[in-house]
Amino acid sequence: MSWRNAKWAVPALCLMVALGGCQVRPLYAAGPDGKSGAAANMPAIQVDAPGNRVEQVFRNTLLFGIRGGAEAPETRYHMTYQLNLHEQDAAVAPVTGTASVVLIIGELSFLVEDKQTNKALIADHVTTQTSYNHSSQSFANARADKDAQERAAAALASLAQVRIAAYFATHGG
Repeated sequence: MSWRNAKWAVPALCLMVALGGCQVRPLYAAGPDGKSGAAANMPAIQVDAPGNRVEQVFRNTLLFGIRGGAEAPETRYHMTYQLNLHEQDAAVAPVTGTASVVLIIGELSFLVEDKQTNKALIADHVTTQTSYNHSSQSFANARADKDAQERAAAALASLAQVRIAAYFATHGG
């Protein structure tokens, strides 16, 4: 081996040693025992009942994401959440001074606890935003606002699902 080729051998060897301890596996894969991991634990989460239409969209999206439409097994975990949406004008029409684009900002705080021990497993906060174009038609605005709120709720459910899956993938459950 010449000196030019040897100078890359040491960094390559160091890189191989450093990466040797890394493991990559799918987020929703079951753990080695088949009883841990996101796929095994997420369906056992009981989610608080919704208080309004937006929370219903959030809950339905989350439950479908964690259970895939299947019936809930015996629940071992309990999830409480606080979902808030608020509007903000994102663009204002120069002539009329009215909003032409409305931003819906969604915030979700949630807590997943073990039902047997009441130990908090994961507490997190996620945010998202959606928007809609404001028009001169009141029905179109009402429908666009409702659609944007439901999109924000579904996006928050997806974000929460990933955070919960990441917890169970790393901590087992």
